[in-house]
Amino acid sequence: MASSLSKIAISTASIVILSQMKELRKRRRRTTWVNSFLKGRNYTQPLDDLGAYETELFRNFCRMSLSDFNILLGKIDEKVSRKDINYRESIPASVRLAQTLRFLATGDSHGSLNYLFRISKPSISKIIPEVCEAIVHALKDYVKMPEN
Repeated sequence: MASSLSKIAISTASIVILSQMKELRKRRRRTTWVNSFLKGRNYTQPLDDLGAYETELFRNFCRMSLSDFNILLGKIDEKVSRKDINYRESIPASVRLAQTLRFLATGDSHGSLNYLFRISKPSISKIIPEVCEAIVHALKDYVKMPEN
């Protein structure tokens, strides 16, 4: 008799727990797609601030001169550019390149780049490999890669 009562108690408790878990899932639904920190972003602000004042600041930030940056940007612009859509503007190719160069030069984490450029971590994790691939493809005539 005691075992049948304990089985009923366990099954009742599991039903209650499952119903509470469903209620928690319903309450946790997102109301927005973008974090409030990222909503008021200006993608080009870090680059505008650096480029407008001194080229030495830009060189220190990207580990590349502004003229070399523009040459490289011209070579990869078509591969890394995206079109704006109705509800979201795309991240410019110049910002994608600067972010990738900053990552390669300093080894900053995606979280650090998130705060610096105001771009989400998932976007950063897609942008960096994409831009690296475009750079390798654009500079394959200038840099000899090992064959084995």
